[in-house]
Amino acid sequence: MTGGAAVLIRDSANNVFIATALHVFEEPERKWAPESLQIRNWRDEKVSRYQQFGSTLLLRRDGIPLYTVSRDLDLAVIPVNQEIIERALDDDRSLYTLTPSDVGDDVDIFDGADVFILGFPGLVGEEYQQRALMRAGIIAWTDSSSPSKHDFLVDSRIFPGNSGGPVFSSAAGMTRDASLRAGKPTRLLGLVSKTINAKPELALGMRLPNETMVIGAAGAGLIAPAREVLNLMAQSLQQKGMK
Repeated sequence: MTGGAAVLIRDSANNVFIATALHVFEEPERKWAPESLQIRNWRDEKVSRYQQFGSTLLLRRDGIPLYTVSRDLDLAVIPVNQEIIERALDDDRSLYTLTPSDVGDDVDIFDGADVFILGFPGLVGEEYQQRALMRAGIIAWTDSSSPSKHDFLVDSRIFPGNSGGPVFSSAAGMTRDASLRAGKPTRLLGLVSKTINAKPELALGMRLPNETMVIGAAGAGLIAPAREVLNLMAQSLQQKGMK
């Protein structure tokens, strides 16, 4: 059973979307184009995903995708159905989501910025996959001309199962001018796109057959900037004739 991660985000008109990596919804190279996915939430953490599959998220109707995709980035959004909203409600029936003000921009994305990443890495084993694991890292490289519009790299162990997982800025750490500060606002900077693989001999110090690959050996991940998610949400509403 494969898995990925996603975030809930709402716009100013209170429309709620799921945002994740596009390849969670479709990946033609692997002939991956499911009609639906099963969505688990915090209420399912104490139950094995083999026992509780979660709620169904329909991805296509009559062969037509219900999600909106980015033309240039590994990102997609889809409106949330009521069943998934009910599943995500707190005990007081409040729904916690990210908002546009929680999404980082050019000021927040810079080389050396401290980040933390959430996801469900497959290599850790089934017993650790019931809730998202958190790991720290730093932004290793950005396009300095417009970092919130281009993929960037983080120095952190990224594995299959992290796909679509959120990358947040840290509340403490280095600032853009290389000083240290605590109490910074936490922002959603991006969503995990893929791992960057290293040559096996670099990872293990020994020569292995050419077909051998060590997953995530480079300790780097490609991240799609979250700012594009806001544009996709607006496009989704336009396509449905909503405001």
